[in-house]
Amino acid sequence: MNDNPINETTPPSDTQIPFEIYESAYEEGLEEELAPIDGTIISHLISQARISMDLTKITLPTFILERRSFLEMLADFLAHPDEFV
Repeated sequence: MNDNPINETTPPSDTQIPFEIYESAYEEGLEEELAPIDGTIISHLISQARISMDLTKITLPTFILERRSFLEMLADFLAHPDEFV
């Protein structure tokens, strides 16, 4: 007999979402949510470049560097502190 009091067929409580399901919401359709690149971003990056310039001085838009914003990551941490400890 199993000593575990939790039945495996019992669904999780309404207040907790499994981390895998929560994380997959950000992976599906990520490209569709972004605004189309119409050349303004590329032209801005090219305008910053100069001959023999250090490429570390060129600034990139935040959405290129991060998959999610800092606010979303902070909200995840506060919503699921047990996952990050």
